[in-house]
Amino acid sequence: MRFSCPRSLSNNPRTRICEGVSRSKRSEGGCGGGRRLKDVGSDGCRRHVRRQDVFQCCASSSTTNQEDQTYNQSTTAIGSDMWDLFTEKTAGEWRGILALYDKDGRAIALPENYVDDAYKEWDVRLFDWQTQCSMKVDENGLDYKLRRLFMASGCEADSVAMTDTVQALKSSEERKSEDKTVTTSGDYSIGPRCLPQGENGEMTVEACFGRRKMDHRLRVRVHLKNHASGDLYGWRIEEVEVHKEIYQGEYVGGLDVEDFNKPVTKIEKPETYYHGALDNFWLIDSRFTYGVAEDGSLYLKEKFAGLPRELLGWDVQSDQFVPLPEGLWCCLDVSADPIGEVAWLTKEELESSEDEEAAILSIQVGWLVHEKRVLVCSREYHESGGLVTVDMAGCNFFQELV
Repeated sequence: MRFSCPRSLSNNPRTRICEGVSRSKRSEGGCGGGRRLKDVGSDGCRRHVRRQDVFQCCASSSTTNQEDQTYNQSTTAIGSDMWDLFTEKTAGEWRGILALYDKDGRAIALPENYVDDAYKEWDVRLFDWQTQCSMKVDENGLDYKLRRLFMASGCEADSVAMTDTVQALKSSEERKSEDKTVTTSGDYSIGPRCLPQGENGEMTVEACFGRRKMDHRLRVRVHLKNHASGDLYGWRIEEVEVHKEIYQGEYVGGLDVEDFNKPVTKIEKPETYYHGALDNFWLIDSRFTYGVAEDGSLYLKEKFAGLPRELLGWDVQSDQFVPLPEGLWCCLDVSADPIGEVAWLTKEELESSEDEEAAILSIQVGWLVHEKRVLVCSREYHESGGLVTVDMAGCNFFQELV
């Protein structure tokens, strides 16, 4: 996760806390999804964050994260215990509300052809759909069908305006045993394994923060477009979907509208939440990290819960930071990264590379659960187009930025 220059407390010399900051390559007006903490010396960050501060926090912290328990199993492959726990939190029938936002976080009104005449007469603009998501999780991966329901005057919703289908977490026959980018809390990250090539390439990245209490969950779908063919710096966020959903029951392949029995509260406006709280220091205390092997398969690279290990922070003033409702946000960043850290490049390719650093595109979706807790999903792509890392982490507030 590179948006904010994470500093690991591991023994890896490349990621020691507060020692060495990757250089950042940016185009004019460029990206900048997250803060890179500069002016760092061997005695620690000059912004009053020192190595001993972090260890003291780790030792004295009483807010142990309970979201991702530690299991003996070390795989999330289909059929594993962790996959089964993910399935329990994810599969089923979900009722929800969907709202769309532009690249600046402004709500997008529903098309007029889906708005009843009674609303038009009173000049009432509608900004959210009612939805029904039928999600299936089995040995073939994840499949879901989302129905957007038309809201007629005097009724909650009486017909289907459109239907979207998504298939994800699939594997080819030779990669059946690979790990899946999921957690035991029902979180998942889905997106392409390779960036679309050519002019005006488009892609969608989705992050889900699974149900933790009251059977609610949040899903975010980020639609991106490349405005400069073949250049990572050309990627921009175009539109974002926010889904707020509540569990209705086991998967049956779709419910009728009249079968909905659990209401969903309205989606809050982005300004209801203080996203500026993100512009501080946060400690990762739970994490699922996935890498890409040489054969292209995904593997669970790291999983831990408990002892905080890294510092994060976000630049909420960046033009590539999009504030969203319910404490959600998304952002993207292009930065330099030592090419030797790209696991799926062969030794020969590493040795023949003339560049000391390679550009990395990071796409991040986060949820400010409350002022002391953040969940975040990140996907990173190499400048050659291939997926490098998928991160899903939980963070606790550590210290204000001064």
